[in-house]
Amino acid sequence: MKIKTLLFSTAAALTLGVAGLSTSTTHAAVNNGNGTVTVEAGDTYMSIANAHSMSVASLETLNGRTVGGYDLIHPGEIVKVGGTATQATTQNTTTTQAQPAQQTQQATQTQAATTTNTAATASTTTNYGSDLKSYVLNKMVAATGVSASTWDAIITRESNWQSTAQNPSSSAHGLFQSLWINGSNSVDTQISDAIRLYNAAGLSPWAL
Repeated sequence: MKIKTLLFSTAAALTLGVAGLSTSTTHAAVNNGNGTVTVEAGDTYMSIANAHSMSVASLETLNGRTVGGYDLIHPGEIVKVGGTATQATTQNTTTTQAQPAQQTQQATQTQAATTTNTAATASTTTNYGSDLKSYVLNKMVAATGVSASTWDAIITRESNWQSTAQNPSSSAHGLFQSLWINGSNSVDTQISDAIRLYNAAGLSPWAL
């Protein structure tokens, strides 16, 4: 009888000890607030699944683990417990993919605008060749009565007879280095503006 009582007491003590151990090793991994948790020492897939009202199989599937494969987890490891983290990753990926597309579209638009501007500039530029000087001087003399030699000296000083000459420090542009032609390379536009300036202020715009 004493032997039976001793055996029963020992079995009961072992049972309580195991139950106490099971309770003491139940952990709750640190919740990161984004659908993931950080594993702490003593955590298991079962303890994490229980803490988040999930089955172990669902937790393993969510994290790409073999269901029932007894995969080990280690302190510091990130474990998914919901779909939020996956959705955030998808959103970030979509945003990242969208940015190069937007940059490509912007680059295409910029290139198209540059091409259009270049074409517009080319269409307003006439190649007078060796006749440019004669053409401009004849126009200026006829409109102002000022000698060809005076206009030749002005244009040579201002642009060296380059209708596309651009002042690097201002908006002055063209043969007469005018501030009011908006960068136009059209020789006729430049002549018309020079005549307008002359009619308004004589030769003073060119410091003469």
